[in-house]
Amino acid sequence: MISLDIIAEKSLTISNIPLLTRDSDLIVGRCLKISYLSYLYFSLPPIPTNTIESARLVLFKTGTFLNCLKTKEVIDIHPLLDYFSSRTNMLNKPKYDPSLTQGDLMEGTVSVEVDLTNIVNSWAKGHLINKGIVLSKDQQYFSFARFGSALTKDPTLKPVLRIFCKERHLPFLDLQCSYKIVPPIGS
Repeated sequence: MISLDIIAEKSLTISNIPLLTRDSDLIVGRCLKISYLSYLYFSLPPIPTNTIESARLVLFKTGTFLNCLKTKEVIDIHPLLDYFSSRTNMLNKPKYDPSLTQGDLMEGTVSVEVDLTNIVNSWAKGHLINKGIVLSKDQQYFSFARFGSALTKDPTLKPVLRIFCKERHLPFLDLQCSYKIVPPIGS
C-alpha cells in the first residue's frame, strides 16, 4: 500500500466574534456563546479512482480541548461547494454538501484522525470539485478544540490529508526488437 501525505495549503477560522489575527490555530466548536468554524484546502494530485483504499485527516492538537458533556468526540466535516477566502465570515460562508458528512474522531495523544474516504473518493471520481472542507461541532454546545493550521510556522503542526492507495503494478510488456551490427563482424 502507498501512502500520500498532503499538507494543507490554506486554512481559515471564523467566529461570531472578531478573532485575533495573530491566532494561527484552527478552532472548532462552541464555548459559551462563541461559535467557531474552520476551513481547510488540500491541493490533490491526480489519483486513479480505483486505487484509493482510505483517506484520513490528521489534525495536531495545539491547546485547549474541552468537551463538557463527556460524549464521544465528533467533528462534523463536509466538502465545500464554494471556495473560501480571507473575506469569508459568519455572514458570508461558503455552501457545503450536507449529505457527505464525516466525523468520528480517533484520538491520540498529540493528534486526532478523521476518516475522509467518502469525500476524497467523490473528488477523485469527479462527483464534486475539490474546493476544501468545513469543520464544525454543530451538535455539541460546550465542545471546543484547537489544532494547528496551514498558517502555523511549525511544520509539525500543519494538518495532513493522508491517502492510502493500492499499489499499481506496472504492466509487463514483452517488447520485440531487432538489431543489426554495422559493420558486419568478421569481414
